[in-house]
Amino acid sequence: MVGPNHDLPDKSPISLATATSNLRAVEAVGIADLYPESLCIIAWTVRNILPAECGGCAANMTMTRSTHNVPPHNTSMIPAQTLDEVDEITKIDRQLFRVGAQRFLHDIKRVERSTGVTILCAARRTAFMKTVAYMWQSNGSDMWQMRDG
Repeated sequence: MVGPNHDLPDKSPISLATATSNLRAVEAVGIADLYPESLCIIAWTVRNILPAECGGCAANMTMTRSTHNVPPHNTSMIPAQTLDEVDEITKIDRQLFRVGAQRFLHDIKRVERSTGVTILCAARRTAFMKTVAYMWQSNGSDMWQMRDG
């Protein structure tokens, strides 16, 4: 969906293959749900330096968060029919997200092995996997293939 402030110059649809190729071509992939960890991966990729805040567990990093007065919410509050409709129109988006999430988790492991520093704590990883599990279930594939990228 494109709003009046986000009008794309080329309105032709992008194929999953093209989107996946573009995703693989970027230097670093970040995940909004894992924002502090994403910043660590970007810092490592760009500067080959892991900020001290990334050590032990990046989730402990001090972050400013703006909710724009949106109350807490969860997909469990949305009717199943609505979720089915959203899933239908975002089918390719979910497939691309899976590729990006796998890449991100692979990059996390690679940086953790290179530095000996834990960036993504087990509790955060488990919470993330739980949050996105429906994307793998609706596809019939095994989300746990993401385990080590």
